[in-house]
Amino acid sequence: MGLPRLFLLSLLLALPAAAQDGDDVEAAEGDEAEEAEESEEVARAEDTSRSGVYLALAGHAHLGNFGSAGAKGVKVDNSAGGSARIGYRANPTLAVEFMGEWLADFGDQGDDGFWAGVSAKGYLPQGRFQPYLLLGGGLMQAPVPGKPGLRESLAFRFGGGIDVYVLPQVALFFEGVYVQPTWNDVDEVAYGSVGLGAMYRF
Repeated sequence: MGLPRLFLLSLLLALPAAAQDGDDVEAAEGDEAEEAEESEEVARAEDTSRSGVYLALAGHAHLGNFGSAGAKGVKVDNSAGGSARIGYRANPTLAVEFMGEWLADFGDQGDDGFWAGVSAKGYLPQGRFQPYLLLGGGLMQAPVPGKPGLRESLAFRFGGGIDVYVLPQVALFFEGVYVQPTWNDVDEVAYGSVGLGAMYRF
């Protein structure tokens, strides 16, 4: 057998082995990329300061006779209530949330009140424990003592709280805020709100 034939035979025998080696390298690289992606997903899920959507529910105690209400001598009963929220954590230090709050038996005639609006929350991320300040505004509908029906007003909401993570996706939170309506006699029923709730992070 001449040298050309030997060369061709050796080349033909070597091609499958080279192709197999190439497949093995590609498979190894694919496995490494998949493992790296999975690691990134796990790290992101465990990062309590990650960006993403969240849902929250809370129970509240509402404390009347605050601010202008007390100054004007208007009697506002303390009451209980609750809130539901949907928010977005934009980065480790900032979140924006939409919230609806129900104030049960808030007026002197047993009428309910409501607040609905949007708030910005500034965080100090500290792992499991994340304190925050909030500032928001929205529409408040409430009974005004001595006046018929429910009245509406723009109302500002400000205060702070803390999120405590029990799982990477689940946190309990405590919050204290002050709500100040601005007009239509609803400014006579400013109130404080203390809440305890739970949040789920997506």
